[in-house]
Amino acid sequence: MKLRCLAIAIVVLLATPAPPATTQEGGAASLRLQLRSRTTDVPVALAEVRVNDGAVLRTDEKGILEPDLPAGAAVRLAAAGHVPVEFRLPRRPPEGHAPVVIRLPPCAGVRGRVNEAHGRPISGASVCARLSESVLRDPVDARGRTVRVERSWTTTADAEGRYRLDGLPAGVEFRMEAQPGGDRPPIRRRRPIVLEAGESRYVLLHPPPGFTVEGRVVDASDRPVPFASVRVHSRFAVLERDSRKERTVQADAAGCFRLVDLPFADFVIADQFVLAAAPSEQTRAAGFAFPPTRTKLEVPLDTETVEATIRVHCGLFVAGQVLGPDDTPLPNVPVWCDKKPEVAARTAADGTFRLGPLGPGTHCVRANGFPVDTSEGAPAFESAATGDAGGAAIVIRVPAAGGFEGRMIDAVTGELIHEKVFAVLSALGLPDGSSVNLMPRRYSFDKGTVSVCGLPPGRYELVARDRDGTSGAILQDILIAPGETVRGLEFRIQAGGQIRITFDATWAGFKRAMCHVSTPAGTWISLAHVDTLQSATINALAGKMHLEVWAMRHIHGKAGEEWETDVEIPSRGVVDVHVPPPSPEHE
Repeated sequence: MKLRCLAIAIVVLLATPAPPATTQEGGAASLRLQLRSRTTDVPVALAEVRVNDGAVLRTDEKGILEPDLPAGAAVRLAAAGHVPVEFRLPRRPPEGHAPVVIRLPPCAGVRGRVNEAHGRPISGASVCARLSESVLRDPVDARGRTVRVERSWTTTADAEGRYRLDGLPAGVEFRMEAQPGGDRPPIRRRRPIVLEAGESRYVLLHPPPGFTVEGRVVDASDRPVPFASVRVHSRFAVLERDSRKERTVQADAAGCFRLVDLPFADFVIADQFVLAAAPSEQTRAAGFAFPPTRTKLEVPLDTETVEATIRVHCGLFVAGQVLGPDDTPLPNVPVWCDKKPEVAARTAADGTFRLGPLGPGTHCVRANGFPVDTSEGAPAFESAATGDAGGAAIVIRVPAAGGFEGRMIDAVTGELIHEKVFAVLSALGLPDGSSVNLMPRRYSFDKGTVSVCGLPPGRYELVARDRDGTSGAILQDILIAPGETVRGLEFRIQAGGQIRITFDATWAGFKRAMCHVSTPAGTWISLAHVDTLQSATINALAGKMHLEVWAMRHIHGKAGEEWETDVEIPSRGVVDVHVPPPSPEHE
């Protein structure tokens, strides 16, 4: 009896139908979507909606739509009168079978023509409406998920320049431009457009009207400067490669000039232009000389005419004389302005010069101690003096030049080195401790002889290396007196060594390091980049070297830690250097 009851129970259970399957992740989902307007939050009722560019469904009175799509699927909805949106269905329906709310941006449109500046239509122009990235953000649905919308719309103008763009979002800001094709620049509307829902606005695209600059070129006392060359250019001219944004005219006899049809830049509140005036040959013939003068000009949009005055400083020169060590005039010596190297001259037979025209103020004038045509191949040194433009004459005294001579020998064999040797000469300073105005100079010597002339008095360091850079010599404290040539110097070329650098484990947080080896006077010897701050090996010349390590915490950053030390390098030897932990603020 018990077995019969059990069998009946089993049969009943097998015959009972299974309950409906609940929605699982990735399975079929019975989802309800409610479409609402993004601006008014009103349901999009009784509207035709195309799903995934395929089936067309219709919402009910409450804007409810029930697409037959799997859960988690990507959906593209194109509702009439609204911008198409893309989103992904939730993997599980909301509790209580509540609808998923999707807010659609309402649609609008623009229409118009693309014309030349004189009104002739441009056929076949590509017209684009693009949303402003700083304004528009992708909308989100009720559950905070992003709903992607289109950001640009493009069409082509017909033979009469007419175009039409529908399906644009309402209530957001976008900009419009047209590409006429060929080498012609794009036509952009300077001001953005914001459309209302359902609006169809007429927008005419044409090159913006130019503006005119009228003005005068005058000197400090408001006298007109005749026939000056006036140039105007926009700071956008190079970026947009628009030759119309750069124009040059010549002022008339009364100093008046007029620049017409200057275009504005795009998408700016006010455009910045630069007006530059320079003297022409006619200006100089009229007795006016002035340095090139620039002035900024800010032009608000929709301005037709701008008045400008370019004020220049005429007749300001620095005059003087260049004298040698025994107060003899030095003829044919180059003279130039320190801050304006393009303002240069040469001294006359009596050593006098007149440098300019220059702007008002104090200028540093430099003179080359040896004219190029009388000191071929010899490095020249400089002397300087300061003077006021238009002030009293100045005197530049050039000290007597000196030099040194010697030979290159092999440190092991003691024989002359006939191969070419390369050297760098650096100035250490004057005997009294002051600096020498001499940049490091490079030389090459062969046949074992060394000869350098044309040096101002001071202390020098010469670093010589062979062609491979692995062997060399350092000769420090070469003292040059005025007019003296030091002879009998010996540069003993010997093999260099290496510095083996190891980093403390606390440097692991830094990304990269630069290891720089130089002489105590600062002459560069070698440089190595270290990507992993564990160990590194760098070549150096034999002798006393200065090692500097610069570790960077970020590859492209400037924040880092610096460590330096002096090292004595033996010939063909290796010196181990351990970099201690960084300072606490960089750990």
